[in-house]
Amino acid sequence: MTSIFAKRALLKDGWFNNVHIHIEDGLIRSIKTDSSSHSSDFLAGVIVPGIPNAHSHVFQRALNGHCEQRGPEGKDNFWTWRVQMYRLAGSISVDELTAIARQAYCEMVASGYTSVAEFHYLHRDKLIGGKLGPMYEAIAKAAADTGIRLTYVPILYEQAGFNKGELTKEQRRFAMNVEEYAEHFAQVNELATGSTTVGVGAHSLRAVSPQSLEKLAEIARREACPVHIHISEQTAEVEQCLAHYGARPIEWLAREIPLNDRWC
Repeated sequence: MTSIFAKRALLKDGWFNNVHIHIEDGLIRSIKTDSSSHSSDFLAGVIVPGIPNAHSHVFQRALNGHCEQRGPEGKDNFWTWRVQMYRLAGSISVDELTAIARQAYCEMVASGYTSVAEFHYLHRDKLIGGKLGPMYEAIAKAAADTGIRLTYVPILYEQAGFNKGELTKEQRRFAMNVEEYAEHFAQVNELATGSTTVGVGAHSLRAVSPQSLEKLAEIARREACPVHIHISEQTAEVEQCLAHYGARPIEWLAREIPLNDRWC
């Protein structure tokens, strides 16, 4: 058990003085205010709750310095960034993902983040036959090594647009059908330990069918787990959704799927 004594702490009901916090197995077991310190305490000045990172694509940490360049010609935009992102995604192995994620999670912890929701669509390792499990294991190992709480959100990505277009060569590494997805979710949900939660995710309305989205929502209802989606990333996507469904993305989602506080 670890004990922290803080001169000031921000708790659920506001600021308090001389706060004792007892932690056991990574969880806060008790909090006492107007207390006094003990010799075994870790002494702190002012403490606040840790920050959750609610949306991470951790492999993209390796893009730093390779995008968003400025100059008189060829200014970067979303599309030039995506070319670089696809190039990176196509080259990362399990070992490389472990190293990248470990660095990024260390940086998060050092900046005050204590939990991360990993919106993970880089599913298949190119070096070991495209299996789904090892890339999850890389993320989980990096989180365990750095001590950050992990919500692993495997992402369903099954089509290239609202018209169910075929995935590009670069996108195929992200691809799963909904049956593969359900099997992967069940496997990692079984493996997840105390500091790891498994959620359900769809990349976007353009990348999954309504039928598949309903199946994901059913898994989330059954497992009482978080659900995550890019609801709209750019104006072109909103316009395409209006043309295809006759509604804006959030309007369509709220109309077709029972939403609740588990949705992000």
